Amino acid sequence: MEYKNIALGKEIAIESLAPIENSYKSVEKGSKDMLTDGKIGDPSDCYGGEWAHFYRGVGRVLTLDLSDICAVNAVELGFIHDIGKGIYSPESVRFSLSENGVDFYFAGEVEAPYPASFSMQTRAVYSIIFKNDIRARYVRAEFTV
Repeated sequence: MEYKNIALGKEIAIESLAPIENSYKSVEKGSKDMLTDGKIGDPSDCYGGEWAHFYRGVGRVLTLDLSDICAVNAVELGFIHDIGKGIYSPESVRFSLSENGVDFYFAGEVEAPYPASFSMQTRAVYSIIFKNDIRARYVRAEFTV
């Protein structure tokens, strides 16, 4: 089955699970628009401009607004994993879906595709393919950093 990227160019909100400004200066790079621009960054070039950076703040909640209720049949989110540079992909990512942006339906949790000790530099992909389409306007991903 071929999948269409319905998130391309859509709005995304990013929330931190703890206030970063109370403890650390903002060192995150990139913009939230990078998460839906359709580009896939090169894991060997983590500072090359294709990656958004999440630094400290315990974790993030990303909420994607698809603009309309759509038939969602899969979700995917990619991270760099490069322990040589101190970059670890999340232990897991929780995905939820909603038609109204208030009531979210838990769609699944994806464990890290590699153990934290995995030493190769790679792009860690967290994805779920649903057996049936799910009606949703909002897609949420939650993870720790």
